[in-house]
Amino acid sequence: MKLDDISTIVEGATNGGDSSVSEFAVDSAPLDGRLAPGTTVTKTDDNVLESKYGKKIVVTVQRSSENFDLEFPEFEGEIVG
Repeated sequence: MKLDDISTIVEGATNGGDSSVSEFAVDSAPLDGRLAPGTTVTKTDDNVLESKYGKKIVVTVQRSSENFDLEFPEFEGEIVG
């Protein structure tokens, strides 16, 4: 699978607002490259969300496709720290 075809959208769940993509860690491992069947890998996706949008977030995981009827999974969470 081509990991470049996968993207995430991080938004504030309480007050709206879109995050900005950033790289914080020296060992960041962004979503890129290829993944062979049967293998696993850990990747990172660093984002910045202004505090005015609250600490609750919604993360949507998308995969590039020509099928515009696809529904993408959403995960809810909270910023800690």
